[in-house]
Amino acid sequence: DSLESLSLPFALQARADLAVGSLSSRPLSELRVLDALARPDREAERALAPELRSATFPRLHAIAWRAAVYLHDIAGASRIARFLVQPQRDRANRLNGRELLAYLHLAQGRWRAARAELDSLESLSLPFALQARADLAVGSLSSRPLSELRAVGP
Repeated sequence: DSLESLSLPFALQARADLAVGSLSSRPLSELRVLDALARPDREAERALAPELRSATFPRLHAIAWRAAVYLHDIAGASRIARFLVQPQRDRANRLNGRELLAYLHLAQGRWRAARAELDSLESLSLPFALQARADLAVGSLSSRPLSELRAVGP
């Protein structure tokens, strides 16, 4: 069962929704997306793509966060976060989406990929990019060389 890897409260609610058939008929819900991410194939995830493209930042951020935390699926969380950086999204969505992707890369130990996301922020907003770079460098669990931390600033 694809819902087994969810935390108990989410799994119980999801099972209740499935039992009454409401999970598949509701507007885009976190549980529908988490269920799709938990499946071994990506067909259910692909079926949700049109709804994910138009979902709000808070909804996508919450889904990505829960995928990473409850499913331990950072790659799935990254696929959700990618909907935030599509060209048709407004600047604020793209900024926050790139920052989220940077954190997800860092969670996988991919510092260079995280830095590439942060570099892409500079063309959207230099102040936001500098703040995100500082937050990630100082707040991360990785041990970055002091010279690299000093180089974060302008």
